[in-house]
Amino acid sequence: MFKKAIFLFCFLLFFSCRKEEPVAISFYYWKTKFQLSPKEEELLKFNQVQNIYVRYFDIDKKLEDPFPESPIQFDSSCIGKTITPVVFIKNRVFQGNKISTQTLAKNTLDFVHQISQLNKINTSNVIQIDCDWTDQTRSSFFEYIHQLERISKEEITTTIRLHQVKYYKKTGIPSVKEGMLMYYNMGNLSVFEGNSIYKKENAGKYIQSLENYPLPLKVALPIFSWAIHIRNNRIIGLNSNVTRLNLAENANVVLLKPNFYKVHTSHYFQGVFFRKADILKMEEVTPKDLLEMVEDLQKHLPKKPTEIVFYHLDNQTIKNYEKDIFKQVVSAF
Repeated sequence: MFKKAIFLFCFLLFFSCRKEEPVAISFYYWKTKFQLSPKEEELLKFNQVQNIYVRYFDIDKKLEDPFPESPIQFDSSCIGKTITPVVFIKNRVFQGNKISTQTLAKNTLDFVHQISQLNKINTSNVIQIDCDWTDQTRSSFFEYIHQLERISKEEITTTIRLHQVKYYKKTGIPSVKEGMLMYYNMGNLSVFEGNSIYKKENAGKYIQSLENYPLPLKVALPIFSWAIHIRNNRIIGLNSNVTRLNLAENANVVLLKPNFYKVHTSHYFQGVFFRKADILKMEEVTPKDLLEMVEDLQKHLPKKPTEIVFYHLDNQTIKNYEKDIFKQVVSAF
């Protein structure tokens, strides 16, 4: 009896002394050319980033057949980095005429490997597929994922939207070991109200469903912003190249109220023509928002994520944040 007690004590002591693995910090890289700036390099180094999720190419329909678009180009700044290839495939690829998921899977893998080998990329042995599938396309998409897993030597993961969590009995769950929860784009673009990137009330309609979602999840959080271009009370464009900082430096616009700017002189700005009286509505995510997201996710995720991935790494984006905010966010889990 005494020996059993000693064994139990040692067993409990061993597990109580084990250090919990810290949540890893990663970033998405969503451009057509991989070329890190000194500021981006500095941010990665400061946050001890071991892995970058890089969009390799998109897949869309061309004459009813799947076709790759906008493949990534790499420069020498990728050397020494570990990269997870991401393929963005539009939902309409799986709509309409039946496609050969086996052929599509083979072509996807061949192109991913071709890009990695050509650029001597050190990959993470994971390929992520990003698709906002629906209950109408789930059968074809899930078969595509199955074919990828069957012929690939890498682990296949998928992105997961909030509506796919809440309505998983309808939209289904892909046969992967884990998913990436995309915790942003929570509402429709609006002329007057809300923030379509992040709105706590909208997130609240979905987040409780995480408690019953059976797939382990990592989490992607937003650090991007955009300007909604409004003319005559109608949305005519969305510009991700316009930030609050460069609007503040633009002498041709004036701040009307928080997040809303009015054009008082017609001009071209960041490649876009702004007409006099146009309105620009800024949508962004603040450091306070990021910490609020984590606080809410903590309450409902069954298990702490092993990795937080911020979308996305860009010179303009990171100007809006102190470089230690990312450590603050992951340490709050």
